[in-house]
Amino acid sequence: MRTISDLLCSIIFEKTNKKLLYYHCHAGLMEAILPIFIENHLIGFAMIGQIRTRQNILPSLKKDWSKKYDASELEDTFNLLPYFPKKKTDHILDLFSILIDYIIAKEMITVKAHLLIERIVNYIKENVHRKNIPLDEIAQYAGKSRYTIAHLLKKNLGTTFKTIFIEAKLDKAEEYFRTQPDITIAQVAEKLGYDDQFYFSRIYKKFRKIPPSQYIKNYKLRSSK
Repeated sequence: MRTISDLLCSIIFEKTNKKLLYYHCHAGLMEAILPIFIENHLIGFAMIGQIRTRQNILPSLKKDWSKKYDASELEDTFNLLPYFPKKKTDHILDLFSILIDYIIAKEMITVKAHLLIERIVNYIKENVHRKNIPLDEIAQYAGKSRYTIAHLLKKNLGTTFKTIFIEAKLDKAEEYFRTQPDITIAQVAEKLGYDDQFYFSRIYKKFRKIPPSQYIKNYKLRSSK
């Protein structure tokens, strides 16, 4: 009997498999899982269950249960679930697939926007050490216009590309301060593409409301407790 972990692993490593998969749990009840793809990206799973597809409880389960508990209680609980023969079960699974397809189609624009934003943010993080990333470069990378990228970020994140880039630099600076206790502010500024450490400090204070030296001091105090 395949477990849910087996199914998830098989889907993750074989992303071309976009079909509804079903299995039976230890109680013999059917559960189904549908991998959800957007533009060939696996974004999650939809599940349905538990569906009773057997008239009677599994003999092996009944035998194991009766070793410690009253088997009649298990049977009564099992029989409370409505029984669906194969034809009706197939209809349920077909309806489930149609419903998920409808939801995905309806939300496609929103999901695509989130995926695109995720790609842009990851690109920024990967290039955070550069002095600058032109918006034209981001637009070319994303296959969209400058206006589309600027509008997308403003609408969904409430900020500009420039601010996102600066925030990524400051997050990386704080990572350096936390993981490399002996690193200087000047060294961090240089790593992040700033020619002037004092300019970096002004930018940091503008966005974080404290100078980087205070962040370092605060972090050391928290760590020493």
